[in-house]
Parts: sequence; C-alpha cells; structure tokens
Amino acid sequence: MLSEDVEKGIGNDTTATGASWEYLSVEGSPGLGLLTSQSHPWEGAATYVLTEWATGLRQASGVAGYGWNEWVLAPETGIAMGLNKSSSRVVTGSGDTLSVWWALHQTGLRVHADVPDGTKGTIRFRGSSKTFSAGHNQSATLTL
Repeated sequence: MLSEDVEKGIGNDTTATGASWEYLSVEGSPGLGLLTSQSHPWEGAATYVLTEWATGLRQASGVAGYGWNEWVLAPETGIAMGLNKSSSRVVTGSGDTLSVWWALHQTGLRVHADVPDGTKGTIRFRGSSKTFSAGHNQSATLTL
C-alpha cells in the first residue's frame, strides 16, 4: 500500500514534492489543507543522525561551529554500535564540502579528511586528539 501511495504522489504533478505525503484522504489523495506539510522531518533525520552518531562528525560547540567553520570528529558511538569504518560529507556555510572517513585498525583509528579553506577540525579518540586545518587528502592515525 505504501508504495502505491508514493507512486500516486510522484505521478501527480499538482502534489509531487519528492517527499512522501504526511497523510492521505479517504480517497487516497494527499490531505491538502492549511496546515499540510509535504515533507515531514523524519525523512531527513537519517542524514544528521548517521553523520553525527554513526560517523561522529559534528559542528563544534558555540559560535565557532556555525557553518561548519570548526568541527569535531568523535567516532566512539559508531564504534560502540559495531562499526569498523564510516564516512560522511557535509556542505559548509561557504558551500564547500567537508569530507571525512575513518576506519578502525588493530593499531588505532585511521582518519582521512578533505577540509575546506576557512575550516578546521579536531579528531578525538580515546583520550587522543589531532587537529586538521584546511587541505585535501589529510590523514592521521590515533593510536589505541
């Protein structure tokens, strides 16, 4: 039933939004009204949940983190969930892409990052830290 409802939404030029409908009328059409939302937040939640918790990539606290000017990579939660590697990309306030990748090895955590100009980040892992400033294809290993 759900796939049929999605197909109805995609195939209807009047109501197609690229997102699923929040609710349907009895006839199976979108419940269009004054308070209708055609894009419910739960659909986008996976984006930040996976970035922040599985990969561990977050904006730094306070004003410094706005626009991803400063960021933190702390992958402990993803590792605790059983991940051995993860990667994420985010668009910064300047429109450039910050890209990070990490993998857990026997000797430690291997991190690669492409850090846009005007940004910097701190990798934190089991009491160790490493700062990455702007630059492409940067890497570091934080030991266990």
